[in-house]
Amino acid sequence: MNGTRQLTNAVTRSIFALLCHGLFASSVVAQPSEVFGDRLSVLPVDLVTYRSLSGSGEVQATLTNRTLDVVGSFQGLSSAATVVHIHQAPKARRGPSVFTLEATPATDGRISGAVQLNDTQIETLRDGGLYVQVHTQTNADGEIRGWLLPTVPRISERVDPTPASFSSAQARRGEHAYQDVCASCHQIDLSGAFEAPELSGSSFASLWGGRPARGLFQYIRAAMPPAGRKPHDDTLLDIVAFILRTNGMTAGNAPFVPDDEGVISHGTSGRP
Repeated sequence: MNGTRQLTNAVTRSIFALLCHGLFASSVVAQPSEVFGDRLSVLPVDLVTYRSLSGSGEVQATLTNRTLDVVGSFQGLSSAATVVHIHQAPKARRGPSVFTLEATPATDGRISGAVQLNDTQIETLRDGGLYVQVHTQTNADGEIRGWLLPTVPRISERVDPTPASFSSAQARRGEHAYQDVCASCHQIDLSGAFEAPELSGSSFASLWGGRPARGLFQYIRAAMPPAGRKPHDDTLLDIVAFILRTNGMTAGNAPFVPDDEGVISHGTSGRP
């Protein structure tokens, strides 16, 4: 009888352990994923390299537990892709390679790969400190790149999106501040030049359209200007307001603030 009771207890403990393990495993598998990505565009150029760099693309990375799955595409490179690296650096800076991905050995192709991140690298990813860079035969140091930024729904994917708010006075102040701080690189008309991307027009709309305007403010605050004095946050808010106005948005009564949830959209008015 004792032997039977001991066997029954042992079986019960084993079943309980298996159930606990299954519940634990299910909780791990059920952990929500985080999605990051952005457009791939040419690296900063100078008078020597601007003719040899070309191409564009997109990249998306999904973080589940510690695994980062990366997929993407590219087209129009100056020569065949050789390899794709994930680099670590603050936004708009260069940094060392930390992971290697696969690339189609052609001027148009695909990006793929999966890497394991440690806790520090996960925090770096969430802080916008990792970027994907495509290297080519002509440009072994890299040709196009894009930061792995947390993705947000595009305007077409949102229901009744609310445009970001800014005031006319704020945009006017921002215009003066832009001329003082930004125009030397991004040009007076926001058309961009060499390593400085355009801040108005189709490329800007492709990258920022439908995204929260606070993301643009956070990017400028973290990365711009790449050298020299850093303007006060109030000045940066004014500059964002000026950029929004230049891209067709109409001013409202409320000023743009750092936690504004409104999106960047063309030809819409700010909130009253």
